[in-house]
Amino acid sequence: MHKGTEEILLDGFSVWRRNKKIAVPYLLKMIVQALLLGLCIFSVVFISFQQTSFDPANISDYQSLLRQAFTPILILSALLIGFGFILVSALVSAYFDAGAIGMARKAVESGETSIDYMTEYGIRRFPSLFLARLLVNIASFIPLLLLGAAVLVIGAVAFAINVYVLVATVLSIVFAAAPYFIVIAGSNAIEGLGKSCLLLKENKKPYMLLWIFGNYVGEYANSLAVLIAGVVFALGLLVIPIELHITSAYSLYDPSLIRYLTSLLFSLLTLGAISVASAILALTLIFVLIVSPLTTVWWTELYMDKTETHRIGQDRIHRHG
Repeated sequence: MHKGTEEILLDGFSVWRRNKKIAVPYLLKMIVQALLLGLCIFSVVFISFQQTSFDPANISDYQSLLRQAFTPILILSALLIGFGFILVSALVSAYFDAGAIGMARKAVESGETSIDYMTEYGIRRFPSLFLARLLVNIASFIPLLLLGAAVLVIGAVAFAINVYVLVATVLSIVFAAAPYFIVIAGSNAIEGLGKSCLLLKENKKPYMLLWIFGNYVGEYANSLAVLIAGVVFALGLLVIPIELHITSAYSLYDPSLIRYLTSLLFSLLTLGAISVASAILALTLIFVLIVSPLTTVWWTELYMDKTETHRIGQDRIHRHG
């Protein structure tokens, strides 16, 4: 007997509430990808400085610094480093996402899970998951490549971008459940993509509901992040001692006025940076600690409930506990 949509959501929420550790793979993924990005940026900057002869004592060097930095070697190095970052980041994402799904499966089956399942499923399933995502990304770019000639001829850049977004959105919907067939049922990349289409065909309402939550809850999270940034900025104006009055004694070129305005600008920029950083941190934590693991558990609940009768996956799921 299948569960209804509400029952899947309630059961999934209950499982997530008892197994907050499912957020660990997403937290580790964020940390590893941030370190990789930092390493790539450092590498590009290091190569840039190796290509330039910049003397900080000579102000005129600032004018030629950019011309010296953007050499063919630097551009080629930056492209290679960027490609390497995208590739390694995609592999890291596939590993931790597979691990999170494996943890969610055990949590749904038995009510409890552990970090050991992250490494077990991550190592076993990440190659197929990486390949499936690669195929979807390639399929997303095919229409854009076909429209390339039209873009060059008539300059329809906006049209091409809209077509790409439309195709990418459709593929995102159709293949949203593929990772769960790949990780839980052990399907290969092609089988996982095909079976995701079947799951959508037979379970449109819960399928689309989960897809919308996973993809568009970010709009509400963004609003919350803006609110947090505004509150931090407002509180900062109250806490940070900023002199906000200018007397008539100041003249336009008075050094004390210039120092005052410079100090004020620096304080506001610092406060603005802190506010933005707080918002980004809050938004990241919302997704990493709540949205991503909860969505994973809900998708796992949907997959395991529907495939138990329809046998869409290779392996029939036998629940226990």
